[in-house]
Amino acid sequence: MRFCGILSCLLLGLLLTPAVLRAFPATVMNVYDGDTLTVAPAGDENNPLFVRLYGVDAPDLKQNGGQEARQWLVKTLPDRTNIEVIPMGVDAYGRVLGFVVLKGTAINRSLLDEGHAWVTSQSCRAMVCRRWKEAEKKARDDGKGLWAKKNPIAPWLWGKDGVQTPGHEYPFAGRDTPAHSGTDLKVDPRIDPRSWFLLDPP
Repeated sequence: MRFCGILSCLLLGLLLTPAVLRAFPATVMNVYDGDTLTVAPAGDENNPLFVRLYGVDAPDLKQNGGQEARQWLVKTLPDRTNIEVIPMGVDAYGRVLGFVVLKGTAINRSLLDEGHAWVTSQSCRAMVCRRWKEAEKKARDDGKGLWAKKNPIAPWLWGKDGVQTPGHEYPFAGRDTPAHSGTDLKVDPRIDPRSWFLLDPP
């Protein structure tokens, strides 16, 4: 799948110095929650990868809005959907942090547009994050998704109340996940985040 025209690709090349674009095709195997899924890189189901959507945080499954966020992602990315993943790094649980792209659209942004997630302000540092914050605000103002509920609580604040620490629901936390075993995936956390604005609509 091509993400940009010739001129945009030239611009992308300039922005990526000295980093290299390492998007890879994948097939959706399973959606765990509103921002985590399992994919088969290049269709290889013997070496699945766990992908955490970069820059956004959906409610945990036991929170208000958590099941709705998962249902939206399942509907948007049903099993066997072909996508592209642009890795930005690996988190503490061995999950690939990345942009999940479907037909040229970053699902990370779509999740915000539909009101099913917050922007993770401290870790979302790509150029798109400013627009994503605007998308979150618009969904909030429009009362979409979790914003239709009374006083929705961000996952990182919900965990501080001792109810559930974010990430602890994830069944593979702390284990040797496929993100670190058997798959030759070159993930470069130094990728220049300024490049990803090409994936984000105005």
